[in-house]
Amino acid sequence: MTVYLFSEYSQENYSNSISKTLEKANEIPSDFMEKCITIKGDSPEILRRNEHGYFANVCPEINLFEGNHSFGMARETSCTKGNWNKERKTVFEATEFKHYSECLEFSNHIYENKFNLGSSVNNKKTTNKPCYTYLMINRKNNHYKIGVSEDPNYREKTLQSEEPEIETLGVKKFINRKNAGALEKKLHEKFEEKNIRGEWFKLERLDVEYILAEFELGK
Repeated sequence: MTVYLFSEYSQENYSNSISKTLEKANEIPSDFMEKCITIKGDSPEILRRNEHGYFANVCPEINLFEGNHSFGMARETSCTKGNWNKERKTVFEATEFKHYSECLEFSNHIYENKFNLGSSVNNKKTTNKPCYTYLMINRKNNHYKIGVSEDPNYREKTLQSEEPEIETLGVKKFINRKNAGALEKKLHEKFEEKNIRGEWFKLERLDVEYILAEFELGK
């Protein structure tokens, strides 16, 4: 995901599929999706404008080790979050650094393969942690974000630090991330043709009403 966001591949359109785009560019093997590690946490994201922008939740290994795919101003650092503004004296500001072992995919792989998860008690605590599917809007450009988070209020605040006009329109609570992710996937697929990048979509009023109605089902 980080390679896709930092590269120019995001300008291509292979059915709006990140994996297909990177596969055609020979960045990942054809069986990548079969062997990929599920992310546990908020997905990487980036906002690009001519004069300003930001990125967050990216894999620290990309900027640190992948010179061809790193974000230029953060190259050879373990920066996972930063912003830039060409009107500032210091154009780029790195606001978060992490060790490579804190990469979401890496951490999940180690957790599931190194530690003993045989205890039904531990598994219950892990899988039954409440999670939410949310719909947010950036009123500055009327783009909508469909995502999942264990704490949507905190997620909203982190996004508002970069884009103050972002606000939550609705959430649906699930008993675990798997169920929340299932609804997120369903909505992403339904509005695939309206996808702008990542979890952001250009939706119409009826689309928003449909999503909010989905959130009300089963309450």
